[in-house]
This record gives sequence, structure tokens and C-alpha cells, in this order.
Amino acid sequence: MKLSFEYQQVILERISAYSEQHEVSSTLMFGLGGGSLTNHLYCMYPNVVHTVVELRETVIYIAKEYFFNR
Repeated sequence: MKLSFEYQQVILERISAYSEQHEVSSTLMFGLGGGSLTNHLYCMYPNVVHTVVELRETVIYIAKEYFFNR
């Protein structure tokens, strides 16, 4: 898996550095985007509660239609 944008890699690096000093029990993201950052966070921290807030109905529809476990 590879992230498409440099800012996504920076976010993951900062979270990783933070998690070395602190226990991470949850994450909160505003905007799902393409879902790659969310997927990486889930893979890095599978026992953490991840919450994503998305306001655009089209993105929610597409995510449920194509990626939600059926």
C-alpha cells in the first residue's frame, strides 16, 4: 500500500511519533476522501477506535455501496 499524497505520509509520521510517547485509543478524521489514510490508520492501529466524519452524501453513498462489508 502506498499513499498518494505527501501530506498523508506526514500525517502518518506524526501520528506514529506521537504513539511512541502516548497510548493511542482513538482517532477522529474529518472527511473520508478516498479512504487511503483511514485504511492505513486501521492497518497500523487495528485495536484503536477510528471515527470518520463525512458530510458529503455522495461520498457516504459511494463508501457504503462499494466498500461497506455486506
